[in-house]
Amino acid sequence: MAWIAVAPLQLRLPTPFCSPISPKFCSRSRHRGIDRRVRRVGIRVVAEQNTDLVRVLGTVWKVSKDGLDAGSKLVPESVPRPVARTGVAIGGLVVISFLLKSLLSTTLFILGIVGLIYFVFIYLNKDEGPRRKTDAGDPSVDETLEEARKIMDKYK
Repeated sequence: MAWIAVAPLQLRLPTPFCSPISPKFCSRSRHRGIDRRVRRVGIRVVAEQNTDLVRVLGTVWKVSKDGLDAGSKLVPESVPRPVARTGVAIGGLVVISFLLKSLLSTTLFILGIVGLIYFVFIYLNKDEGPRRKTDAGDPSVDETLEEARKIMDKYK
């Protein structure tokens, strides 16, 4: 991870107060001989060079743990917390597996239909492809070649 530091900016707060929230803070700072009207604000820009898989998995773990806690709070207090957490986890896994199964089956169905349409298109249009070299004895090809020779002889 690389840190890029940007030059600090000068920020002047409006007078007569140093802080719009607390005028007492400014009056105390004047007694110390420090002028709080000028603040330095440093801006740090984080440039990520590559994705960190461990951090991503840690974030997923934290989010799922928070989701389990929030889900177990919806269960009545008469149910013990470990049982509630286990039930919420099983319910979440069932819902996630159903969603992933639906997504996967839909994707495979669409790919299968597209492949079927492609093969039917190729099968129905195989006669309209480019001419092969076996067409040299065809009378229409011979007539076209003879016409082309006449035109070339005419412009010699």
